[in-house]
Amino acid sequence: MEDIKSTIRHEAGHWLAALETGLNPKEIQISLTGSFPSFANIDCDKVLKSLSEVSDYLTARIVTLYAGAYAANFDGESFDYEAINKDFSPSGGAYIDFMRIGDLYKVYKNINPSGGYSDAASDMIDKAMEIVMNNYCFIKKLSEGAIVSAELRGNSVFFSQELLVKLYDLSKENPQ
Repeated sequence: MEDIKSTIRHEAGHWLAALETGLNPKEIQISLTGSFPSFANIDCDKVLKSLSEVSDYLTARIVTLYAGAYAANFDGESFDYEAINKDFSPSGGAYIDFMRIGDLYKVYKNINPSGGYSDAASDMIDKAMEIVMNNYCFIKKLSEGAIVSAELRGNSVFFSQELLVKLYDLSKENPQ
């Protein structure tokens, strides 16, 4: 059960970061058997009209990808950096996210040649951490109690966008 809670926290981190960086998060689906991936569905179908918009979009996507592993490994007080590094390793659950981050950074660096690459990466990680810390109540409620409100679909649990927005709003009104 702890693996499922960790996966829910991970996907909640993606969903939250997408919401707070202006992307359009939809639902979350959690595999109960591991036979297919769990995911936070994010509508990334945006028309980007300038390099500035592309840069902002890449930043939002990278923050969103980082937020999963950070949310899965935050206990309300501190981050478990060893577990985060393990998640991003080739045998870790967030390795695909890590590979995507690397690809997106390459594009980001090419359209922002004057900016410091490591400074930008550090800022994005800080933003992901801030989102997780500021929304721990939502993450905890989703992973510990909201599963009873979710819909069971075959071998997966489905959190609708409507349910997620409702829980997010409630966590902002009553952050306990």
